[in-house]
Amino acid sequence: EQADALYAILLSSLEDKDRSLRIAAARTLGGLGDESDIPLLIASLDDPEVAMRVQCLNSVQTLLEQNSKGEIDFIELAEQILVQFDNNEIGIHRAAIDALLPLLNDKLNGNAQTVRETVIERLITAGMSGSDGHVREMSQGMYALDKALSSTRLLAKLEQTDTSIERRYLIEMLAELHRPAVA
Repeated sequence: EQADALYAILLSSLEDKDRSLRIAAARTLGGLGDESDIPLLIASLDDPEVAMRVQCLNSVQTLLEQNSKGEIDFIELAEQILVQFDNNEIGIHRAAIDALLPLLNDKLNGNAQTVRETVIERLITAGMSGSDGHVREMSQGMYALDKALSSTRLLAKLEQTDTSIERRYLIEMLAELHRPAVA
């Protein structure tokens, strides 16, 4: 009974007007470890608060990293997470990458490479659009996805780009991508 009551509170809290309560509910759902809560967290990705969307993605990542029963359509889930790259909000980008990584490792089968390529292209485009082009954070995400593919795509874009501001961005991204790790 207590578990059911807690669950009911969490569900209503996901839609509460208090931002902190929504975030706490999303975090708690991730911590409870039930992958059937993933659709609820995905539905909350339309929240106006960036912090709430980041927490939902973090909770999805947590649930995906646990032993999966395979009751989730992973292809559809990846597509829902990919929508987050349209927001062009840097915190969302990194959280979306982190949520996708468990899917890319072993759950998407033959579609993993296509998803990687899509994310890398969207990160490059987001940076070149001029808004929220945080080079370091985007390059860390690209490194986590596929360093070689990211580098190849950045070099190809560099050859096709004429404006100096876009070229500068691409060069900075390449430099960050190949920066030696600091211990």
